[in-house]
Amino acid sequence: MSTALSRQSLSLRSLSRPEQVSARTRQRMSEGRDQPRGPELLLLALQRLGFLRGDEKLVVLDALRDSDDLCSLSLDDLRRLVGRFISDRAWDPRKLLEEAHADAELLARKGIAYVHFDDPRFPPLLRETARPPFGLYVRGTPPEPGRPCAAVVGTRMPTAEGLAAASELACGLSAESVTVVSGLARGIDSAAHRGALKGPGSTCAVLPCGPDRVYPPANRTLASLILDSGGCLLTEYPPDSEMHRYRFPDRNRIIAGIARACIVVEAPAESGALITAEHALGEGRDLWVHADCLGSARNAGGDSLAAQGAQSLSSATDLLIDWGMAERSAERSKGSDDTFPARTEKAGDDCRRPGGIAGAVESLKRELGLTEGTIRKESMK
Repeated sequence: MSTALSRQSLSLRSLSRPEQVSARTRQRMSEGRDQPRGPELLLLALQRLGFLRGDEKLVVLDALRDSDDLCSLSLDDLRRLVGRFISDRAWDPRKLLEEAHADAELLARKGIAYVHFDDPRFPPLLRETARPPFGLYVRGTPPEPGRPCAAVVGTRMPTAEGLAAASELACGLSAESVTVVSGLARGIDSAAHRGALKGPGSTCAVLPCGPDRVYPPANRTLASLILDSGGCLLTEYPPDSEMHRYRFPDRNRIIAGIARACIVVEAPAESGALITAEHALGEGRDLWVHADCLGSARNAGGDSLAAQGAQSLSSATDLLIDWGMAERSAERSKGSDDTFPARTEKAGDDCRRPGGIAGAVESLKRELGLTEGTIRKESMK
Protein backbone atom coordinates (compact mmCIF):
# COMPACT_ATOMS: atom_id res chain seq x y z
CA MET A 1 0.00 0.00 0.00
CA SER A 2 1.41 3.37 -0.98
CA THR A 3 2.00 5.87 1.78
CA ALA A 4 1.29 8.79 -0.54
CA LEU A 5 -2.22 10.28 -0.51
CA SER A 6 -3.63 13.23 -2.35
CA ARG A 7 -3.95 16.57 -0.56
CA GLN A 8 -7.74 16.16 -0.71
CA SER A 9 -7.49 12.74 0.90
CA LEU A 10 -5.19 14.18 3.54
CA SER A 11 -7.77 16.69 4.69
CA LEU A 12 -10.79 14.40 4.52
CA ARG A 13 -9.65 10.91 5.28
CA SER A 14 -9.69 9.39 8.76
CA LEU A 15 -7.32 6.43 8.91
CA SER A 16 -7.45 3.35 11.11
CA ARG A 17 -7.97 3.78 14.80
CA PRO A 18 -4.59 3.79 16.64
CA GLU A 19 -5.34 0.45 18.29
CA GLN A 20 -5.61 -1.12 14.82
CA VAL A 21 -2.37 0.28 13.50
CA SER A 22 -0.13 -2.23 15.25
CA ALA A 23 -1.73 -5.20 13.45
CA ARG A 24 -1.65 -3.37 10.14
CA THR A 25 2.04 -2.50 10.31
CA ARG A 26 2.91 -6.06 11.33
CA GLN A 27 1.05 -7.32 8.27
CA ARG A 28 3.25 -5.06 6.13
CA MET A 29 6.36 -6.60 7.60
CA SER A 30 5.04 -10.13 7.02
CA GLU A 31 4.47 -9.24 3.37
CA GLY A 32 8.18 -8.62 3.05
CA ARG A 33 8.52 -4.89 3.26
CA ASP A 34 12.18 -4.38 4.12
CA GLN A 35 12.82 -0.68 3.47
CA PRO A 36 11.98 2.36 5.60
CA ARG A 37 8.96 4.32 4.41
CA GLY A 38 9.22 7.95 3.41
CA PRO A 39 12.16 10.32 3.22
CA GLU A 40 14.39 10.32 6.27
CA LEU A 41 13.72 14.02 6.84
CA LEU A 42 10.01 13.31 7.27
CA LEU A 43 10.78 10.42 9.62
CA LEU A 44 13.09 12.58 11.72
CA ALA A 45 10.43 15.29 11.93
CA LEU A 46 7.75 12.86 13.07
CA GLN A 47 10.15 11.35 15.59
CA ARG A 48 10.23 14.73 17.32
CA LEU A 49 6.46 14.71 17.96
CA GLY A 50 6.80 13.58 21.56
CA PHE A 51 3.10 14.11 22.29
CA LEU A 52 2.15 11.34 19.84
CA ARG A 53 2.49 7.62 20.48
CA GLY A 54 4.51 5.50 18.11
CA ASP A 55 1.40 3.97 16.50
CA GLU A 56 -0.09 7.43 16.02
CA LYS A 57 3.05 8.59 14.24
CA LEU A 58 2.67 5.62 11.89
CA VAL A 59 -0.89 6.76 11.11
CA VAL A 60 0.38 10.26 10.30
CA LEU A 61 3.20 8.85 8.18
CA ASP A 62 0.71 6.80 6.17
CA ALA A 63 -1.14 10.00 5.30
CA LEU A 64 1.88 12.00 4.17
CA ARG A 65 3.68 11.87 0.84
CA ASP A 66 6.59 14.12 1.72
CA SER A 67 7.69 17.07 3.83
CA ASP A 68 5.43 19.40 1.80
CA ASP A 69 2.43 17.44 3.04
CA LEU A 70 3.70 17.88 6.59
CA CYS A 71 3.90 21.65 6.09
CA SER A 72 0.25 21.63 4.94
CA LEU A 73 -0.93 19.65 7.97
CA SER A 74 -3.01 21.68 10.42
CA LEU A 75 -3.60 20.82 14.05
CA ASP A 76 -7.20 19.91 13.18
CA ASP A 77 -5.91 17.59 10.44
CA LEU A 78 -3.63 15.97 12.98
CA ARG A 79 -6.48 15.44 15.42
CA ARG A 80 -8.61 13.80 12.73
CA LEU A 81 -5.79 11.52 11.66
CA VAL A 82 -5.02 10.14 15.12
CA GLY A 83 -8.68 10.04 16.15
CA ARG A 84 -8.36 11.89 19.45
CA PHE A 85 -8.25 15.37 20.85
CA ILE A 86 -4.85 17.00 21.10
CA SER A 87 -4.68 20.03 23.34
CA ASP A 88 -3.92 23.42 21.85
CA ARG A 89 -0.22 23.85 21.48
CA ALA A 90 2.22 25.67 19.26
CA TRP A 91 1.99 23.70 16.01
CA ASP A 92 4.67 24.81 13.60
CA PRO A 93 5.51 22.06 11.07
CA ARG A 94 8.00 24.29 9.25
CA LYS A 95 9.98 24.75 12.44
CA LEU A 96 9.71 20.98 12.99
CA LEU A 97 11.31 20.39 9.59
CA GLU A 98 14.08 22.85 10.41
CA GLU A 99 14.83 20.83 13.54
CA ALA A 100 14.77 17.65 11.45
CA HIS A 101 17.31 19.20 9.06
CA ALA A 102 19.57 20.01 12.01
CA ASP A 103 19.11 16.47 13.34
CA ALA A 104 20.09 14.97 9.98
CA GLU A 105 23.26 17.05 9.88
CA LEU A 106 24.19 16.11 13.45
CA LEU A 107 23.55 12.40 12.83
CA ALA A 108 25.73 12.46 9.73
CA ARG A 109 28.48 14.35 11.51
CA LYS A 110 28.57 12.02 14.52
CA GLY A 111 27.95 8.78 12.65
CA ILE A 112 24.61 8.10 14.35
CA ALA A 113 22.05 6.01 12.46
CA TYR A 114 18.31 6.56 12.51
CA VAL A 115 16.50 3.21 12.44
CA HIS A 116 12.79 3.45 11.70
CA PHE A 117 10.16 0.91 12.77
CA ASP A 118 10.09 -0.71 9.31
CA ASP A 119 13.89 -0.78 8.95
CA PRO A 120 15.29 -4.35 8.93
CA ARG A 121 17.83 -3.22 11.54
CA PHE A 122 15.04 -2.41 14.03
CA PRO A 123 15.16 -4.98 16.90
CA PRO A 124 12.59 -7.63 15.90
CA LEU A 125 11.35 -8.42 19.40
CA LEU A 126 10.91 -4.73 20.15
CA ARG A 127 8.76 -4.38 17.02
CA GLU A 128 6.38 -6.99 18.46
CA THR A 129 5.74 -5.13 21.72
CA ALA A 130 2.51 -3.35 22.60
CA ARG A 131 4.11 0.10 22.41
CA PRO A 132 7.17 0.03 20.15
CA PRO A 133 9.00 3.29 19.43
CA PHE A 134 8.46 4.92 16.04
CA GLY A 135 12.22 4.83 15.54
CA LEU A 136 15.57 4.63 17.29
CA TYR A 137 18.79 6.62 17.12
CA VAL A 138 21.70 4.18 17.19
CA ARG A 139 25.37 4.87 17.86
CA GLY A 140 27.50 1.87 17.00
CA THR A 141 26.31 -1.50 15.76
CA PRO A 142 22.76 -2.54 16.71
CA PRO A 143 22.19 -6.09 17.98
CA GLU A 144 22.10 -8.67 15.19
CA PRO A 145 18.46 -9.66 14.59
CA GLY A 146 19.23 -13.38 14.82
CA ARG A 147 21.28 -13.16 18.01
CA PRO A 148 19.53 -13.55 21.39
CA CYS A 149 19.56 -10.65 23.85
CA ALA A 150 19.25 -10.72 27.63
CA ALA A 151 18.49 -7.71 29.83
CA VAL A 152 20.58 -7.53 33.01
CA VAL A 153 19.28 -4.85 35.36
CA GLY A 154 19.28 -3.78 38.99
CA THR A 155 19.87 -1.06 41.54
CA ARG A 156 22.29 1.85 41.23
CA MET A 157 23.50 1.17 44.76
CA PRO A 158 24.11 -2.59 44.98
CA THR A 159 25.93 -4.68 47.51
CA ALA A 160 29.38 -5.98 46.66
CA GLU A 161 27.85 -9.40 45.97
CA GLY A 162 25.39 -7.81 43.57
CA LEU A 163 28.17 -6.13 41.60
CA ALA A 164 30.09 -9.38 41.28
CA ALA A 165 26.97 -11.35 40.34
CA ALA A 166 26.03 -8.90 37.57
CA SER A 167 29.52 -8.82 36.10
CA GLU A 168 30.04 -12.57 36.11
CA LEU A 169 26.55 -13.25 34.70
CA ALA A 170 27.04 -10.78 31.86
CA CYS A 171 30.51 -12.13 31.15
CA GLY A 172 29.12 -15.66 30.92
CA LEU A 173 26.35 -14.56 28.56
CA SER A 174 28.80 -12.67 26.38
CA ALA A 175 31.03 -15.75 26.23
CA GLU A 176 28.12 -17.44 24.41
CA SER A 177 27.56 -14.45 22.11
CA VAL A 178 24.37 -13.39 23.89
CA THR A 179 23.95 -9.61 23.65
CA VAL A 180 23.66 -8.04 27.11
CA VAL A 181 21.19 -5.14 27.28
CA SER A 182 21.08 -2.64 30.13
CA GLY A 183 20.67 1.05 30.89
CA LEU A 184 24.24 2.37 31.46
CA ALA A 185 23.27 3.49 34.98
CA ARG A 186 25.66 3.24 37.89
CA GLY A 187 25.77 0.03 39.88
CA ILE A 188 24.31 -3.15 38.39
CA ASP A 189 23.91 -1.75 34.86
CA SER A 190 27.54 -0.63 34.67
CA ALA A 191 28.76 -3.93 36.09
CA ALA A 192 26.70 -5.80 33.49
CA HIS A 193 28.09 -3.76 30.59
CA ARG A 194 31.65 -4.16 31.84
CA GLY A 195 31.21 -7.87 32.35
CA ALA A 196 29.87 -8.26 28.80
CA LEU A 197 32.88 -6.42 27.41
CA LYS A 198 35.10 -9.27 28.61
CA GLY A 199 33.51 -11.74 26.19
CA PRO A 200 33.06 -11.92 22.43
CA GLY A 201 29.41 -10.89 22.59
CA SER A 202 28.26 -7.29 22.34
CA THR A 203 26.43 -5.10 24.82
CA CYS A 204 23.69 -2.55 24.18
CA ALA A 205 23.01 0.49 26.40
CA VAL A 206 19.59 2.15 26.22
CA LEU A 207 19.67 5.86 27.08
CA PRO A 208 17.05 8.16 28.68
CA CYS A 209 18.37 11.14 26.69
CA GLY A 210 19.38 12.14 23.17
CA PRO A 211 21.92 10.12 21.15
CA ASP A 212 24.46 12.94 21.32
CA ARG A 213 24.63 12.69 25.12
CA VAL A 214 25.64 10.09 27.68
CA TYR A 215 23.82 9.62 30.98
CA PRO A 216 25.18 9.51 33.54
CA PRO A 217 28.09 11.69 32.33
CA ALA A 218 30.43 9.74 34.61
CA ASN A 219 29.95 6.74 32.30
CA ARG A 220 31.30 8.40 29.15
CA THR A 221 34.39 6.18 29.26
CA LEU A 222 32.24 3.08 29.60
CA ALA A 223 30.09 4.26 26.69
CA SER A 224 33.22 4.64 24.55
CA LEU A 225 34.35 1.13 25.48
CA ILE A 226 30.95 -0.24 24.46
CA LEU A 227 31.21 1.43 21.06
CA ASP A 228 34.83 0.37 20.58
CA SER A 229 33.90 -3.25 21.29
CA GLY A 230 31.20 -3.38 18.59
CA GLY A 231 28.23 -2.63 20.86
CA CYS A 232 25.80 0.24 20.69
CA LEU A 233 24.05 3.08 22.48
CA LEU A 234 20.45 3.61 21.45
CA THR A 235 17.54 5.88 22.36
CA GLU A 236 14.17 7.00 21.05
CA TYR A 237 14.82 10.62 22.07
CA PRO A 238 16.04 13.11 19.44
CA PRO A 239 19.34 14.99 19.61
CA ASP A 240 19.74 17.58 22.37
CA SER A 241 17.13 15.83 24.54
CA GLU A 242 18.13 16.11 28.17
CA MET A 243 17.62 13.39 30.73
CA HIS A 244 14.37 13.64 32.71
CA ARG A 245 13.30 11.21 35.40
CA TYR A 246 9.94 10.59 33.74
CA ARG A 247 11.81 9.09 30.79
CA PHE A 248 13.24 6.19 32.79
CA PRO A 249 10.06 4.02 32.62
CA ASP A 250 9.90 4.45 28.83
CA ARG A 251 13.61 3.68 28.57
CA ASN A 252 13.00 0.55 30.64
CA ARG A 253 10.24 -0.66 28.30
CA ILE A 254 12.78 -0.63 25.46
CA ILE A 255 15.32 -2.58 27.53
CA ALA A 256 12.68 -5.23 28.26
CA GLY A 257 11.33 -5.20 24.70
CA ILE A 258 14.65 -5.83 22.99
CA ALA A 259 15.50 -8.83 25.15
CA ARG A 260 14.28 -12.40 25.19
CA ALA A 261 14.78 -12.56 28.96
CA CYS A 262 15.16 -10.08 31.80
CA ILE A 263 17.36 -10.84 34.82
CA VAL A 264 16.92 -8.68 37.92
CA VAL A 265 20.22 -9.09 39.76
CA GLU A 266 19.55 -6.98 42.85
CA ALA A 267 16.74 -4.47 43.40
CA PRO A 268 15.25 -2.75 46.44
CA ALA A 269 11.49 -2.37 46.77
CA GLU A 270 11.43 0.98 44.94
CA SER A 271 13.99 0.15 42.26
CA GLY A 272 13.36 1.15 38.66
CA ALA A 273 14.53 -2.34 37.70
CA LEU A 274 11.12 -3.57 38.85
CA ILE A 275 9.53 -1.41 36.14
CA THR A 276 11.72 -3.21 33.61
CA ALA A 277 10.57 -6.52 35.11
CA GLU A 278 6.94 -5.43 34.83
CA HIS A 279 7.41 -4.55 31.16
CA ALA A 280 9.12 -7.89 30.57
CA LEU A 281 6.22 -9.80 32.11
CA GLY A 282 3.71 -7.74 30.16
CA GLU A 283 5.44 -8.66 26.89
CA GLY A 284 5.67 -12.35 27.76
CA ARG A 285 9.44 -12.37 28.28
CA ASP A 286 11.26 -14.74 30.64
CA LEU A 287 11.85 -13.16 34.04
CA TRP A 288 14.67 -14.28 36.31
CA VAL A 289 16.25 -13.15 39.57
CA HIS A 290 19.83 -13.80 40.63
CA ALA A 291 20.15 -16.46 43.32
CA ASP A 292 23.31 -14.91 44.82
CA CYS A 293 21.38 -11.79 45.88
CA LEU A 294 18.27 -13.38 47.36
CA GLY A 295 17.89 -12.17 50.93
CA SER A 296 20.42 -9.35 50.58
CA ALA A 297 19.86 -5.99 52.26
CA ARG A 298 19.35 -4.33 48.86
CA ASN A 299 17.08 -6.92 47.26
CA ALA A 300 13.58 -6.60 48.73
CA GLY A 301 12.19 -6.08 45.22
CA GLY A 302 14.05 -9.09 43.82
CA ASP A 303 12.93 -11.23 46.77
CA SER A 304 9.33 -10.20 46.07
CA LEU A 305 9.65 -11.24 42.42
CA ALA A 306 11.01 -14.62 43.51
CA ALA A 307 8.14 -15.06 45.97
CA GLN A 308 5.70 -14.35 43.14
CA GLY A 309 7.20 -17.08 40.97
CA ALA A 310 10.18 -15.61 39.13
CA GLN A 311 12.82 -18.26 38.45
CA SER A 312 16.27 -17.87 39.99
CA LEU A 313 19.60 -18.46 38.33
CA SER A 314 23.15 -18.52 39.61
CA SER A 315 25.04 -18.34 36.31
CA ALA A 316 24.63 -17.84 32.59
CA THR A 317 24.48 -21.62 32.20
CA ASP A 318 21.04 -21.74 33.85
CA LEU A 319 19.65 -19.40 31.21
CA LEU A 320 21.42 -21.22 28.38
CA ILE A 321 19.89 -24.53 29.52
CA ASP A 322 16.45 -22.95 29.54
CA TRP A 323 17.04 -21.63 26.00
CA GLY A 324 18.33 -24.97 24.77
CA MET A 325 21.81 -23.56 24.18
CA ALA A 326 23.66 -25.57 26.83
CA GLU A 327 24.75 -28.36 24.45
CA ARG A 328 26.35 -25.88 22.08
CA SER A 329 28.02 -24.21 25.04
CA ALA A 330 29.48 -27.55 26.18
CA GLU A 331 30.87 -28.27 22.72
CA ARG A 332 32.53 -24.90 22.59
CA SER A 333 34.07 -25.25 26.03
CA LYS A 334 35.81 -28.42 24.82
CA GLY A 335 37.43 -26.41 22.04
CA SER A 336 36.12 -28.87 19.46
CA ASP A 337 34.49 -26.23 17.25
CA ASP A 338 36.78 -24.11 15.07
CA THR A 339 34.04 -21.50 14.73
CA PHE A 340 34.23 -20.75 18.44
CA PRO A 341 36.11 -17.43 18.78
CA ALA A 342 39.53 -17.61 20.38
CA ARG A 343 38.52 -14.67 22.59
CA THR A 344 36.04 -16.85 24.42
CA GLU A 345 38.58 -18.88 26.35
CA LYS A 346 39.99 -15.69 27.73
CA ALA A 347 36.47 -14.45 28.38
CA GLY A 348 35.73 -17.55 30.40
CA ASP A 349 38.85 -17.00 32.46
CA ASP A 350 37.94 -13.37 33.03
CA CYS A 351 34.48 -14.36 34.23
CA ARG A 352 36.07 -16.49 36.93
CA ARG A 353 38.19 -13.82 38.57
CA PRO A 354 41.18 -14.79 40.71
CA GLY A 355 40.36 -14.83 44.39
CA GLY A 356 36.71 -15.83 43.93
CA ILE A 357 34.05 -13.31 44.85
CA ALA A 358 36.43 -11.23 46.96
CA GLY A 359 38.70 -10.75 43.97
CA ALA A 360 35.76 -9.97 41.75
CA VAL A 361 34.49 -7.35 44.17
CA GLU A 362 37.88 -5.64 44.47
CA SER A 363 38.26 -5.55 40.69
CA LEU A 364 34.77 -4.16 40.16
CA LYS A 365 35.22 -1.51 42.82
CA ARG A 366 38.27 -0.24 40.93
CA GLU A 367 36.45 -0.33 37.59
CA LEU A 368 33.34 1.45 38.85
CA GLY A 369 35.11 3.95 41.10
CA LEU A 370 33.38 2.77 44.28
CA THR A 371 34.89 2.84 47.73
CA GLU A 372 34.34 0.28 50.44
CA GLY A 373 32.68 2.95 52.57
CA THR A 374 30.17 3.76 49.85
CA ILE A 375 29.26 0.14 49.34
CA ARG A 376 28.84 -0.54 53.05
CA LYS A 377 26.82 2.62 53.60
CA GLU A 378 24.43 1.86 50.74
CA SER A 379 24.15 -1.81 51.71
CA MET A 380 22.77 -0.81 55.10
CA LYS A 381 19.92 1.26 53.62
